[in-house]
Amino acid sequence: MTSQHAAELAALGIAAEANAPLHKRVWWRVGGVADLFAEVSDLASLTAARRWAAERGVPWFLLGNGSNLLVADAGIRGLVVRLVGSLADAIAEDAHVVAGAGCRNAVLLARAERHGWTGLDALAGIPGTVGGAVRMNAGSLLGETGDTLVEVTVMRADGTLTTLPKAALALGYRHCSLPAGAT
Repeated sequence: MTSQHAAELAALGIAAEANAPLHKRVWWRVGGVADLFAEVSDLASLTAARRWAAERGVPWFLLGNGSNLLVADAGIRGLVVRLVGSLADAIAEDAHVVAGAGCRNAVLLARAERHGWTGLDALAGIPGTVGGAVRMNAGSLLGETGDTLVEVTVMRADGTLTTLPKAALALGYRHCSLPAGAT
């Protein structure tokens, strides 16, 4: 990965850093560099970044809160993306809470308390993001993420979105089955 790749992403409106140190972005403060690192704040940018990577055969890695990750000294090859902005938000919509995959669990719980949203107790004390909590069906003695999950929207390598009902995820103890290549 070169600064040329970062320039290609910049042309798409995505600021990317080449050879970005990851130790600054994970809890344990260890690890090498990402070939490319970008923060995306909206669905259009996320779609553009995902398509860019797929078209070039560039490996893709979503970095959540970095709380359950040890990065090797060799780093991570390809494009590492962190979700921010609207992709890290949580809002009430009808009788449900809609949370972006980049929303930190602590933020979600603080909003839940402030707005009277219930059923999210299983995430109390769980570091990380909503995306990670769904991906591993995170939980505690109070339950697991899947207990209150209704549906998830995943992005495929070509940037298309698919909404899957909870039943399609084969949820189990610290397990969630997403379609191959979907994030």
